[in-house]
Amino acid sequence: KANESYFLFQDQRPVDVETVRAFFYGPLPPGKSYEEKVLMGAYFEDTLIAIFDFLKDWPEEKNWAIGLMVVDEKWRGKGVGKELLTDLGGFFRINSVNKLRLGVLADNQPARSFWFANNFNFIGHTELDPAGREILVMEKEI
Repeated sequence: KANESYFLFQDQRPVDVETVRAFFYGPLPPGKSYEEKVLMGAYFEDTLIAIFDFLKDWPEEKNWAIGLMVVDEKWRGKGVGKELLTDLGGFFRINSVNKLRLGVLADNQPARSFWFANNFNFIGHTELDPAGREILVMEKEI
């Protein structure tokens, strides 16, 4: 609920338990299993300030997809997201990740700016989400 504005923007409806469950436990790409998902949280003291959802080896081996990265609204604009991505660099190298891939809604300008600022590049591929909105596919070499 603390980041309801993100989910309202993305899912175009209020956050509820089913929304969260569907995101984390919804359908996976063919041949993938939940054992290949990595869910992480970042805390400041006892407060969850960011969540991550990764899918290993997708769309190909040694490439991981970022399904979600949400920084708590109170922590946005303070460099926390950039710092967390930098800190995760060692984790990715230990896990032999070569590239990270993600999709960002084309009309989500703040997210697009964030990913470009963190050296993700548009790879010239777009998709449509279930609501028919354009998704830009971006990648970054590790």
